[in-house]
Amino acid sequence: NIKFRPKPMPAGFRALLRAERLDPRRCIMVEDSLPNLVTAKKLGMSTVLVSTGSRHSPYVDVTIRSVLDLPRRCGRL
Repeated sequence: NIKFRPKPMPAGFRALLRAERLDPRRCIMVEDSLPNLVTAKKLGMSTVLVSTGSRHSPYVDVTIRSVLDLPRRCGRL
């Protein structure tokens, strides 16, 4: 009876939020996979896409080229 729920399934996100008593409105999901960010955004999280591409999505708040850019860009969230 495995209860593992991988991303981007909402059940996995919800289980983590509940277990850690996290308010999704105070969380930032940093990902290189757009489907995972779609779920995070629908749950109320801020979202950061790590990508060298130029695609835009209503589910992405900030796009960065490298996670090293995160501290500089975090103020926009």
